Amino acid sequence: MKNLFLALFFLLSATVSAQNITATGSIFDSKHQPLIGATATLFSKNNPSHKLGDVANANGNFTVRGLSVGTYTIQISFVGFTTLTKSIEIKQNNQRLGSFTLKEESIDLKEITAVGRATRAQQTEDTIKYNADAFKTIQGADASTLISKMPGIVVDGSGKIQAQGETVQKVLVDGKPFFDGDPNLALKNLPAEVVQNIQVFDKKSEQAEFTGFEDGNSVKTINVITRRGVQTGVFGKFNAGIGMDEDNKTDYQGSASMNIFRGDRRITLLGMSNNINQQNFSQDDLAGIMGGGMGMGRGGRGGGFGGGSTLVSGGSGITKTNAGGLNYTDKWGKKIDITGGYFFNMTNNTLIQTKNDSYFKPDALGRFQTSDENDFSKTRNINHRFNLKLDYQIDPNNSLTFMPSLSFQSNNGTSSMLYNTYLNGLSSTKTNTASSRDVTANNLSGMLLYRHRFSKSGRTISLTLNGSSNQNNNDGSTDQHFLNNAITIDNYQTILNNSNGYSLGANAIYTEPLGKTAQLQATYNVNYNHRDIDKQTLDRLTMVLDTALSNLYNSDYLTQSGGLGYRLSSKGLMLMANLNFQHAALTGDQTYPLLANTDKSYNSVLPNMMLNYRFNAYNTVRVFLRSSTAAPSIQQLQNVIDNSNPAAITGGNPNLNQQISNNALFRYTFTPKSGQTLIVMFSAGNTVNYIGNSTILATKDSVLQKGIILRNGAQYSSPVNLSGSWNMNSMFTFGFPVDFLKSNLNISTNFGFNQIPSLYNGVKQITKNYTIAPKAILGSNISDKLDFTLSYGAAYNLARNNVSSISNNTYLNQTASFKLDWIFWKGLTFQNNMSYQNYRSFANSLSSGFTQNYFLWTASVGKKIMKGNRGEIKLQAYDILRQNKSLTRNVYDNYYEDAVSNVLKPFVMVSFTYDLRNFSGQKYQQQQQNQNRQRQQMWQNGGMPGGGMPPAGSMPPGGGMPGGMPMM
Repeated sequence: MKNLFLALFFLLSATVSAQNITATGSIFDSKHQPLIGATATLFSKNNPSHKLGDVANANGNFTVRGLSVGTYTIQISFVGFTTLTKSIEIKQNNQRLGSFTLKEESIDLKEITAVGRATRAQQTEDTIKYNADAFKTIQGADASTLISKMPGIVVDGSGKIQAQGETVQKVLVDGKPFFDGDPNLALKNLPAEVVQNIQVFDKKSEQAEFTGFEDGNSVKTINVITRRGVQTGVFGKFNAGIGMDEDNKTDYQGSASMNIFRGDRRITLLGMSNNINQQNFSQDDLAGIMGGGMGMGRGGRGGGFGGGSTLVSGGSGITKTNAGGLNYTDKWGKKIDITGGYFFNMTNNTLIQTKNDSYFKPDALGRFQTSDENDFSKTRNINHRFNLKLDYQIDPNNSLTFMPSLSFQSNNGTSSMLYNTYLNGLSSTKTNTASSRDVTANNLSGMLLYRHRFSKSGRTISLTLNGSSNQNNNDGSTDQHFLNNAITIDNYQTILNNSNGYSLGANAIYTEPLGKTAQLQATYNVNYNHRDIDKQTLDRLTMVLDTALSNLYNSDYLTQSGGLGYRLSSKGLMLMANLNFQHAALTGDQTYPLLANTDKSYNSVLPNMMLNYRFNAYNTVRVFLRSSTAAPSIQQLQNVIDNSNPAAITGGNPNLNQQISNNALFRYTFTPKSGQTLIVMFSAGNTVNYIGNSTILATKDSVLQKGIILRNGAQYSSPVNLSGSWNMNSMFTFGFPVDFLKSNLNISTNFGFNQIPSLYNGVKQITKNYTIAPKAILGSNISDKLDFTLSYGAAYNLARNNVSSISNNTYLNQTASFKLDWIFWKGLTFQNNMSYQNYRSFANSLSSGFTQNYFLWTASVGKKIMKGNRGEIKLQAYDILRQNKSLTRNVYDNYYEDAVSNVLKPFVMVSFTYDLRNFSGQKYQQQQQNQNRQRQQMWQNGGMPGGGMPPAGSMPPGGGMPGGMPMM
């Protein structure tokens, strides 16, 4: 019997071992250069729907884990090369599959143009891959400029990136995070010339990537695949400039970035300093500051939407910036991958702003309210941000991922505000406020993920633990003078506002194969959030606590959910459906100003569905449906009054219920061999129990609570659950080459609709905003010596209120621009950037007859110097016509707002720029570039001599995809 057990034990061990196999291989081109980013995919003959794969690293090596003994089909692919497919036998662990050589595609001479266009964009499942060689950029351009030429990708003036109608939240370089959380920073510090391909896709969460099930947490991601020959070397850019504006004040800028690549080890260092509104930081750098304000301004705002269009980028006001950062990526041994980063920024902002508001509905006496506001503020913000990702591959079937992050932030400043309200054009209230604040915030978070793959193909389990802790201390003072037609009030307050909280969560996912093409998933998720707020408002003269304006509050929010999911993958179809049941419990305890308790529970059924269908290599459809919940914030739940602005008092509502959001998305992508690219996208959403605003405009003095008086002509706003919240957006973009101009044309149309409910003086009103935004961009694709972009766009906006038609608003915002970069005789350079803005409000609008228009013209001349023309001396003139303006129009739930801010004054600057390039593989890369130029000349002459055929990865001049289309 003992021998039998031993025999069974060894047999079982051998069986399990045989099903936990790792295989390795290498991918090269015909010159035996590694093809970094090439894909190796293995399909099991017994279960064709189950596939395993990897992407070749800097040395061309790939590793595929989780295989079992048996027959597989391996597919090796890379853009511009012929796909290789062959049958292999997996027999043992750590099996070496050998080296695979891909050949560059060759074509008939008659198909040169067609094939060249075909390789500009390629659709693979949910990923669009662009060939960087098809898009010409001026020498020295960065990756941000490169992607702006690609259809479906938009880079606006502030650096925000959109792809396929969605905001890009993550950038990878050769599959590794690069300045995680800051796409603009990542792309600005990569030169365009090192980019081979750009991939755009929806990156799943760590668990979803492992299980194959979509969990609704995917983010739009760009993966930059670098060229062969640049994986080992040093490259970067250095820039310094000094100038003077029209007031004889000194303007300056300086920046440096250096990338050190040594195979898997990649280090990026950067720094910048300037006073001309150039900023390189993300929303994360303000996360601990936002939401902790002292209410110095206008009071609570409702849900704004659509309609806003800032004419000047870089944020409001004038900002001085000092920033620096480090990004580190490496592979420690064979089992550990590490990515980490540190970023620091310090900004000093001066803002001078004027706002004018018009409300849609009259008060109880039939009076329409308008207001104007003059703001002045000086703010200093300092941020330190750390992040790390550590992947540990314990063995072929077990792995650990650890992702901690830490940030420290401080914000201090002074501000003043003069706020006037009017009823039917007659003065109602005046408020003069001066305040100061000192805010510190920190946040610590971490995620630990364990993943295990069982011996049975498709059977997996993954466990996640996550937690966070944050603290926000917001202290300050306010001096205020309030006046209406009957009374004058002076307030002198010291406010100590401290809040802290933590969260804990766990998630478990188990998957089980169902036959050869299907898979079942079971999930359980639990999350707990705790928050404490201690706000003390004191009379600054007597230091006596004002209990009516102070509060002590804590809340707990616990959610538990479980569900089942089904995934089907077969012949171009991938269908995923999940059904989750969620129970949420929300409790809150308020100590003062009033004793109050909140105890609520919610039960929700949340369906999710995703469908990907690929008709053929050029036609792909994606459909996505998702439901989610959101609890009211602790600020919204507090039954406490904030009268920091007596003309616009705000309060909370402890009776709020959670929101339930339902969203749907449809996207169709067409990338034919003709070189055209067509993307059609439609999305719609509805929010049940939408948390909107209830606003009361007082027609006489009234008491709110604890003796706080709402004066005649002032307003009181509080959050309330409402029905009727809808949104819809559609996008159509079509790009195609214009060969006779050696350019690309991209046309697009965006249609948006938002419906926001609100209460005004107890009456429900619906504000609808419609936006139609056509745009066209003609971008050159000539050479790295000449680059131009000509664009025109318009945004036609209609705001309609169901209660008061006199409040309807119609306006048109038109933009046109012309950009030219030219390197000509003996390295002389000329740059021109001219834009025109026209804003017009139509008749029968609240702001009928309001028109703004201006030209912003910036130009420079320079000279390329030093070896390889890597250096440049340049003289730049900004705002030559002295017409620059900053105007923003925003439409909210019950009013619209026009805001005008201070802008940079015209200046002249002398600068020096140096592009550092030192690659170990630079000789090979130069040979490839010379070959491409020779092919371009042959194409221009009508063909290739001797019947030679060009590789598909090389583009003739004039080919390429059109520039990206900004959404308006």
